[in-house]
Amino acid sequence: MQQSLSDFVESMDKAGFLVRIKDEVRVDQVPKIMEANPTKAVLIEKIKDTEFSVLANAYSNQEMFAWAMGCDKTRTGLEMVARSKGRVKWETVTTAPCKEVILKGDDVDLTRLPLFLHHDRDGHAYTNDNLFISKHPDTGVYDWGIYRSMFRTKNEKSVDMTCTSHRQRIHAMAAAAKGQNLEVAIVLGGPTIDKI
Repeated sequence: MQQSLSDFVESMDKAGFLVRIKDEVRVDQVPKIMEANPTKAVLIEKIKDTEFSVLANAYSNQEMFAWAMGCDKTRTGLEMVARSKGRVKWETVTTAPCKEVILKGDDVDLTRLPLFLHHDRDGHAYTNDNLFISKHPDTGVYDWGIYRSMFRTKNEKSVDMTCTSHRQRIHAMAAAAKGQNLEVAIVLGGPTIDKI
């Protein structure tokens, strides 16, 4: 049974895993709030000058994994393996909550997101909860990986692909060798089991 994000957050709050900030916060204050609560999920409801809230650390420790999966924390690894085997083949749909707002071309404006530096030596703000999906141009093998996605301009991001073993880089290099760009889909958020 799937739960809405608001129901999940309420459940997390009742279980004692959530710190809820109701007062408006500047985006540059977010990292300090996260650092002050390393073992709790943090929900910042109002970010100044943005229409979005921030939920961080929602799966930051083994106690949270065990709670979310309804098992003892000594069994989280086994439970993750069991659940990853039970995947359901995806179905393409024409309507879904994630399709309610679709922005393309010049309408894309990443500055609407609450972007911030996570650490004082970061080169740019980045979104960290990204699932990048690509497929190898020759083999068709998919990669579904988490990569740091750096903010560059209003409608442009870049991905750190310096690690030679990351499959996203392998796919990009294969596409470049053919003189092609690598098409990717970026999912902000997404199923927790894919991030664990």
